[in-house]
Amino acid sequence: MMDAAPRDARPARLPSGSLTAIVDQAVNSGGSFLTTVIMARALHLHGFGTYSLLFAAILTLNGLVNTIGSEPVRTLGVAGSPRLRRQYAGAQLLAVTAVAVPTALLLALALLGFLHLGVDAAAAVGTALLSACLFETMRALGASRHEWRHILIADCAAQGVKLSALALLLASDAVSVPLAFWALALSTLSGALMLRALGIVGTRPTRAYFLQQMRAHLRYGKWLTLESVVFVLSTQLYLYLIALLVDVPSAGGFNAAQTLVNAVNLLWMGITAYAMSTGRGILIEQGALAWRTWLMRTGTSLLVAVALVLVLISLAAHPLLAALFSPRFAQYAYQVPLLALAALATAGNGLLSVAFRTLEMPQMGFRGKALSALVTAVIAYPLVSNLGTTGAAIGMIVTQICWASVYLWGLNRIQADWAGRVERLRMAHAGERQRFEAEVP
Repeated sequence: MMDAAPRDARPARLPSGSLTAIVDQAVNSGGSFLTTVIMARALHLHGFGTYSLLFAAILTLNGLVNTIGSEPVRTLGVAGSPRLRRQYAGAQLLAVTAVAVPTALLLALALLGFLHLGVDAAAAVGTALLSACLFETMRALGASRHEWRHILIADCAAQGVKLSALALLLASDAVSVPLAFWALALSTLSGALMLRALGIVGTRPTRAYFLQQMRAHLRYGKWLTLESVVFVLSTQLYLYLIALLVDVPSAGGFNAAQTLVNAVNLLWMGITAYAMSTGRGILIEQGALAWRTWLMRTGTSLLVAVALVLVLISLAAHPLLAALFSPRFAQYAYQVPLLALAALATAGNGLLSVAFRTLEMPQMGFRGKALSALVTAVIAYPLVSNLGTTGAAIGMIVTQICWASVYLWGLNRIQADWAGRVERLRMAHAGERQRFEAEVP
């Protein structure tokens, strides 16, 4: 049994892998940003709007599959026994494949049957979804082992393949929506193969171990699945409403403005993903005081940095949109300050989400997003129909306010016993690890 953390324990320092995590997020955010810029410059507004809507669908379904794949791995897979790593990896890859394959197939069929896209486009989008799900699970397995350098190498390979393919298409004036998604599929497949070469290899798990892991992941992930569903209703709904109530080109313009604001993601998303696994490790190994101090210090520093960058982006929104995307996108610069406020709140909520997930309280994320989904169901239509894209930006701010209110309510509820909860988690983790090592060959 683990001993409780001493009251005078020194707060944990940010481990050395944090710099690698920041660089990795810079690579991913930079690659995603350049991809959006290439597509916006190569396609007309309507074509870029179509690409934006399809890409949003992939993100949504990938997030749904990740609720039983990569997201639980980032928490439950941390500090596991090295003896069980390959069986654990095999169990998670088997599970995510069983869910991702039918999901990708259904998406492709839906695009064919309801949106009447061509076979090439539907196959490309479905394949991109499947490869993204597998790659994200392998990245999470690497994160659970704190193998940040390996993740960085794989992400560099994936982004390099994608940008090289898009550059070739752009040079030959052959950029199209289907070929863009084939490039996305090729890039994530390349990243997955690189991680496999670097040691993220799964072996066939025993039936007992597989079932035990699935029970644990489903018990934890059910809240993430529900959260993912209501997340779509409270965020992605606005993009589709713009396309429906305004027009598809406006959806493309809104996506361009949001992409500009999302440049700030390289500051906080890398550390948030890093903090999920590292914070859990600090919680398990060092106890409540070190965990709380580390999260508070890390969160405060990040939010100050994010706020400063968002101010600069908002002030230069018009010339940035014109220079990076094309002059026709500059007309959407007025949305950037509102989206910047939403982005700042998103960063803060992301850090609060890390705290609750490391405490094995993922239900708080569902509750926050469920509240915002209810609010969105009431306000989204009148906002977009009356105010257009400005209404959508205002709605996204309201969404983040809903999330924050629930997270703060949750923190207030556990304030009296959060340290005791941490110690109970530590003891339960120690007991489970000893039992697995005894039962699994």
